[in-house]
Amino acid sequence: MEASRGDGAAKPPFWPQVRQVLATRTLVRVALGVMILTLGLGGVYFWLPSLMVRGFGMETGVASSISGGVTIVGVLGGTVLGSHLGKRLHGRVRGGRLLVGGAGITVGSSLLGVALLMSSPVALVILLLLAVTISATAIPTCTACIADVVGARSRASASPSCSSC
Repeated sequence: MEASRGDGAAKPPFWPQVRQVLATRTLVRVALGVMILTLGLGGVYFWLPSLMVRGFGMETGVASSISGGVTIVGVLGGTVLGSHLGKRLHGRVRGGRLLVGGAGITVGSSLLGVALLMSSPVALVILLLLAVTISATAIPTCTACIADVVGARSRASASPSCSSC
């Protein structure tokens, strides 16, 4: 039985929507990719100030400020870049937005690995900034992919940020 939402429209049942969302392979793959990206970057950036203090002898405040600055600037820049690239490729190349996000995660993760091998704090910071910027291109593109592959009635079940879809 469907419940009423107050605007007269029937609210679709929750579990059938969840099954429909989970049956969408592209959505599941996008969600797994973004989950891995978030966990990986979250772990690295959580420990980055400690690495800078222990590995390069930086003061705690300086290391934390650099880490926070790299994260904020990189995520903002990558989100803008990803939005622009995804918009340009969508409709021109099949799966264009998904390609931007997937390439961003792959290239950004590779740069992150190289950055963590650096013996110079300047090289580390430059490569980290590039890595987070390129990785963050996946944020807007993968979010848009959710809207592409999930029907309008089920979007709220697919995306926690889409509560009014």
